[in-house]
Amino acid sequence: MKAKLFILSALIIFLVSYSGAQVADSTLSLENLVQEMLANNPELQSYYHRWQSSASRISPAGSLPDPVIGIGVMNLPVDNFSFNQEPMTGKQISLMQQFPFPGKRGTRQKIAEKESERNRLNYLERQNQFIKDLKYTYFDLFYVDKALQTNQINQALLKQTLQVVETRYRVGQGLQQDVIRTQLELSRLVDSQLKWEQERISIQSRINFLLNREVNSPLGETHSLTLIDFKINEEELDSLAINHNPTLLAWDTFLRQGELQTRLAKKEYLPDFGLEIAYTQREILENGTGGVDFLSGMMNISVPLYFWRKQKNEVEESRLNEVAIQERYRGELEMIRQQIAKTYSDVEKSKDRVQLYAKNIVPQARQSLQSALSAYQVDKLEFINVIDNQIGVIEYELEYYRLLSNYYKNLAELEFLVGTNLIE
Repeated sequence: MKAKLFILSALIIFLVSYSGAQVADSTLSLENLVQEMLANNPELQSYYHRWQSSASRISPAGSLPDPVIGIGVMNLPVDNFSFNQEPMTGKQISLMQQFPFPGKRGTRQKIAEKESERNRLNYLERQNQFIKDLKYTYFDLFYVDKALQTNQINQALLKQTLQVVETRYRVGQGLQQDVIRTQLELSRLVDSQLKWEQERISIQSRINFLLNREVNSPLGETHSLTLIDFKINEEELDSLAINHNPTLLAWDTFLRQGELQTRLAKKEYLPDFGLEIAYTQREILENGTGGVDFLSGMMNISVPLYFWRKQKNEVEESRLNEVAIQERYRGELEMIRQQIAKTYSDVEKSKDRVQLYAKNIVPQARQSLQSALSAYQVDKLEFINVIDNQIGVIEYELEYYRLLSNYYKNLAELEFLVGTNLIE
């Protein structure tokens, strides 16, 4: 009878300890991990500097072509190369500046602005991808931490129980099958512990890689998670994606850039202008005459003479490219809408299953264990049934945490698809 009371007390201690373990203080903040990753991940920094590099090309795209300075001589006689023999001989310096037709420079600058905006959105898209990857890994770590915590508590309980059943068996009050079953369950938990520890090392290395830390840098335990009520409907998610998804915004920007390139190609039918001014310095001739300097000016206009071979084809190329971008944008939008619909359905199903386990399955499993304990205390149930019920509680608890982890991973997927935070 004392042995039964000891086992009963141990199981009650287990239930209390297990319940308390669910609210233990945590140290690993997901928000802090995200901020550290954004600051230190080298690939993200590469995308960031590519964006900054493209921003520096905006101003040059709208600038005038560089002026051309010319230095030369005019009408120099080749018999003696003398500058004071012929009246038209002189030394000349000139300055020439090309002026694109009005509107061309502004359009080129707008194209460069759109290119920079695309690079910014590509950076944000890659940033969102890395945030999703980090959240996925964090929620995997949460589940592993809960599995390890549960396993350790269960091992401690079974070790105490094994001592009792072995003692009862030695004095002839217990069954050998109780000893063997308890030993088997303890060995199974030790094996599971090793697997979970290895899994945690693997997850830890993935997080450290994203954070650009040393691969073996230790990580604390994750924060405890609870089910949150997600109330945004599918139509609202579609609207958020159109306004915030970096991939869609990048393709929309690419489309605007294509329209500007078509406009610029049409402007190439129009001529560019050039102005040139020259100053010629003349020497006084041998006969004492001349020596007056000259000032010259010139204007030139480019003639798009071969427009049917050049400008026409450039306009057609830009137009077809614009159509291709439009089709690609529509395809990306439809694909993202389908992904949102699927992920939204997964979120709803995950929420229902988490609630089912939290409100029904886990409490019922605990009640079943309490009932088994009471029956065992009055010799109405074999010890093996108590062990089975206790193992069932642990398995249901682990499944609850797995479902909760998947629920948060589905929410992270939705955040990635819409391009903005949906939960705190």
